[in-house]
Amino acid sequence: MTIASVPNLDLAVADDNKPRWNPPDFRRHGFHNCHRIVRWSLSSRAPSFLPLVKDVDWRIGERLEVARFLAMPHFSAFIVVRGDRSLYDAFAPNFGPKTQHPMMSATKTTLNLMLGRCVSEGVSDLDRRVRDYLPEIGTGYSDATVATLPT
Repeated sequence: MTIASVPNLDLAVADDNKPRWNPPDFRRHGFHNCHRIVRWSLSSRAPSFLPLVKDVDWRIGERLEVARFLAMPHFSAFIVVRGDRSLYDAFAPNFGPKTQHPMMSATKTTLNLMLGRCVSEGVSDLDRRVRDYLPEIGTGYSDATVATLPT
C-alpha cells in the first residue's frame, strides 16, 4: 500500500543547501509559520512572567536607526524594555502581540546577556568546560569551553 504525501515546500532545500524558509527572502514567512512548517518541536512556557507597565517614550520610534529597522521587509516586532517598563513597541502590519513567532534569536540574545553578566560577576568562566556547568549534557559539547559554543 502506498500512502500519498504532499511535499512541504518550506522544507525543500535550495541551491545554498538551506531549507526554503531560512534564506532572507523567505525567513519572515518561515518564522510566522514555524508552527506549520516544523513537524516536531519542543515548546515550553515559564510558570510565571514579568508583567510590563506601559511607559511609552515616543522618541525611541523617532530615532533614525529605529525607524530604518522598523521599515525593513523582514521586520516582525520590536520592543524596548527597562526593568518592568515597556518603553516602546512596534509591530509589522500583519503581525501583533498575540501572533505566534519562534523565539530562537531572541532567546540567544537574552542568554548571551545573562551569560555576560554572570562572567562579569565572576559566577561563570568562559574558559571552563560545558560539563563543569552541565554534567548531564553527554558527549556532544561536554569537552567544549563555554566560549567556543555555537550561538
